Amino acid sequence: MMDFSLDNYKKPAEVEEMPSWVKSASCKKLYVQCIYYFDIIKSKMELSAHLSIKERRIVLRRLAKDCSVDPSLLSSRRQPDLIKFIAQKNIELDQYWISKCAKRGGSGRKLTKPELVKQLALLNSEFHILENLRLAEAFTSAIEKNLAVSKSELILLNETLSIENKDLRERNKSLNGQLRDMIIALNKMQKN
Repeated sequence: MMDFSLDNYKKPAEVEEMPSWVKSASCKKLYVQCIYYFDIIKSKMELSAHLSIKERRIVLRRLAKDCSVDPSLLSSRRQPDLIKFIAQKNIELDQYWISKCAKRGGSGRKLTKPELVKQLALLNSEFHILENLRLAEAFTSAIEKNLAVSKSELILLNETLSIENKDLRERNKSLNGQLRDMIIALNKMQKN
């Protein structure tokens, strides 16, 4: 007689493989948290019709804070693949939001003036938030470029100063040798 068990028919849970660029522990933590945020935000979109732009996107600073890592770790210079992945997920969330808004549709009636004013205020605040986010990204990239330039200038200055220091040490050594020779010659002249 055959033993019946649900375990024989149960499908194993799908294990999502980590991409090849997920190497360090902090990158893995950020990747897993990003996937978690993606799912949470998507479910919030299902439930609510009014979410702010920050509530329907993966925000890098919040992601870093929740993973207990420094926000500077989330830069395109340090984690380019992770930043591209997060940008791709944000694009997917934006598209999903647009499709959800299109499905909701309207009732076919015109909005009243107070409703239009409220909607305009929401759109204006969303616009300002997006504008601030873009300005922050632009300033961050400008600062990173400026730091890179100043760092390369400092390296060049350091090399120049170390060469000059080496030349001055050699000159000092030469002058000390000449002084020693002159003192010896002077002592010999005084003895004679």
